[in-house]
Amino acid sequence: MRITPPSKEINHFISSYITQVSQEEYVKLRKKFCDFMTSLNAIILVPICEDCYSIKCHSLELNWEPPHIVAETWKNDIAFEVGLTEVEIQEIESKINNDEDMVLRCNECRNKLEYGKDNFYVESISFEEHFHISGSVSKKPSKQLKRSINKLYGNNCYGCGKKLTRKDTSYDHIIAKHT
Repeated sequence: MRITPPSKEINHFISSYITQVSQEEYVKLRKKFCDFMTSLNAIILVPICEDCYSIKCHSLELNWEPPHIVAETWKNDIAFEVGLTEVEIQEIESKINNDEDMVLRCNECRNKLEYGKDNFYVESISFEEHFHISGSVSKKPSKQLKRSINKLYGNNCYGCGKKLTRKDTSYDHIIAKHT
C-alpha cells in the first residue's frame, strides 16, 4: 500500500524549516572545527525506501543490494550504518513507543518510513547537493541566500569579526566574510 505524500505547501514548509535548521547546524560545526580559511565538507545521511532504491538500480543499471536498515534488526543496523549511540537508539525507541512524531521520509518519494516496520537504505549526499546550494563560483548567490548567510553569521565577518555591509561582503564558499 502506498501512502499519499503531503501537499506541496506542507512539503515546502517542511523543506524550508529543515534547510534553515541544517544551515544553522552547519554554521555551528564550522565555527567549532574550522577557522575562516578552512572549508567544511558536510555529508548528510538520508533514508531511501526500497521502491526508490530499486528504481535507481534499474535506471542506472546497478546491482541490487540488501537494505542497510532491516525492520527486524534496525537497532544494530542503525548503530552500524549511521553511527548512533545506544542512548540515541533508546531515545528513538521510546519516542516510537509513546507515539511521538518520529517520522522518517524517503529522500526521493517523501513517503513515510518507520523504524522496526520498514526496510530502507541510507545514502550520503553533500550538504550543498541536498539543499541545492550551488558550489559554482560563476553563479551569484540569491538575495535570500545572502540574507540567510548574514543572519547565520550574525552579520559579522567569519574571519575578523567586523560588521558586514552589502558592498564589502563576499559570499564565496557560503562564508560571510569582510573583503
